[in-house]
Amino acid sequence: MFKEWKRDIEAQRDETRNYLILGEDTLEIRDDEIRIEIVGTEIPASPIKTKVATVLPVTATNAILFPTKQDIVKQFTLNIQQKYAFMIVTSHLVGEHYAYTGTIDNQLLMCIPGCGGTEKSHLIRAITKYFQVTKRGKMLRKLAPTSIAPAEIDGLTIHSFLGAPILVFRNTLRTQINNRAVLNKTMEMGLTPIVCIAQDYIQGKTVDDLRLRQAILELSDNKTEHLPGYLPLVPGMPVLLTENVASELGLSNGTRGIFRQLVYDESSEDVRYQDKNFPPNTKAVLNKTMEMGLTPIVCIAQDYIQGKIVDDLQLRQAILELPDNKTEHLPGYLPLVPGMPVLLTENVASELGLSNGTRGIFHQLVYDESPEDVRYHNQNFPPNTKFITQPKYALVEFPGCKLDEKLAQLSSKRVPIAVSEQTFLFDAKELPPENAAKVAKINKKTTKLTVKRKALPLIPAYSMTTHKSQGQTLGKIIVRLDDILIIRPFVFGTLQVKPSTPQIEELKRLDRIAQNTRKRFQFIA
Repeated sequence: MFKEWKRDIEAQRDETRNYLILGEDTLEIRDDEIRIEIVGTEIPASPIKTKVATVLPVTATNAILFPTKQDIVKQFTLNIQQKYAFMIVTSHLVGEHYAYTGTIDNQLLMCIPGCGGTEKSHLIRAITKYFQVTKRGKMLRKLAPTSIAPAEIDGLTIHSFLGAPILVFRNTLRTQINNRAVLNKTMEMGLTPIVCIAQDYIQGKTVDDLRLRQAILELSDNKTEHLPGYLPLVPGMPVLLTENVASELGLSNGTRGIFRQLVYDESSEDVRYQDKNFPPNTKAVLNKTMEMGLTPIVCIAQDYIQGKIVDDLQLRQAILELPDNKTEHLPGYLPLVPGMPVLLTENVASELGLSNGTRGIFHQLVYDESPEDVRYHNQNFPPNTKFITQPKYALVEFPGCKLDEKLAQLSSKRVPIAVSEQTFLFDAKELPPENAAKVAKINKKTTKLTVKRKALPLIPAYSMTTHKSQGQTLGKIIVRLDDILIIRPFVFGTLQVKPSTPQIEELKRLDRIAQNTRKRFQFIA
């Protein structure tokens, strides 16, 4: 049955993707809504002569009265700024822009930016509605940079629409793709992954605070003068030079090359990079389980090293307790209770609203019983917890899912989420010295392990990071503001620097556009 569900989802995903790219009329008009009649009549042939001439029969059509722009504005209760944006788009659609610009341009490329909570998605829904009711749905394309944002507006990611999955628009995303490519090539060649760590100094001293050091290292290179914090390397990989070494010789910023060898000294210190794991989600799930009088259920990820499941207890527990941002977003422990909110952590079918960051409601877990009595001693879970090591899929309800029809034998909006597989690195130096030495002996004198994990791509969503909340539309939130980190002090005078001449000209240009927009659409104010 699961294979049949998967085929249905893929078929609807492809159909939706084709529609979003190619475009089709989105409003069906029924035959009984249009009345056509033949009219034959006699009219004067001339306003001067009295002679009457008979004209050929003509067709008269009683058409539907579509909602006007003002009707849509009222229906969606748009504020003044939203009205301006709405009128710019819809007026361009009907060609009114020609009277103001004096140019003929059949395409409008418009960006709708803004802070969270400014109802950008609501505005786009209003624009979409107007295109639909005026039978122009095929003329509108809605794109967004991240996967959760287009799901909110029935659109596509930019790179998906362009059909270029490697086309990158953010330095962070580019870094993730590059790092994954290097890791994959390293594994293909059977080599030990090597990563160069940048050395950062503040007031002449190396940064020794772990959290501060990690925050600086994780900055994208466009914020660090193009010197990366982490540089994964493997022989034969393509690289870009990020400074002018000898421009006259063709060694300049942006020059492409092929990495061959790294010459380095062994580090004299035990370098470790840690992250903080927040347990509120786990506590919330267990509290709801106790309220419902149920036995706690926890899905345990299956981790493999060199093709074999991890059987060392301390090593297995250390890997399972890693935060999911270090394990490609596959959690080691996944507590589950019916009715709990969850977040999807991979793109199942972005075109249908099933993408990384989509919120859903967990209903049921389908699994096989483990052939052995598996016990995991973890202080976060009560003694009667049932640990599941062989999940098959989870049934999750996604209210915003765009499946046209419900899947066979499932309720509407319920989707089976299967086990996913990802690969990540783990440094055994986190273990006690005797265990780290044991790992190094097995793994050819290195403590860095390549771990393959199989787990459900879900995490509890009682709480979420600010990163996961990007693009979400949330009714109410509680923000946790402890552990605020200021990277470095700055002089207040830097905020008082006068803008440059080009900046001033750009601000004036934008101000003129804003004034013209207010003048052009003053009737809607």
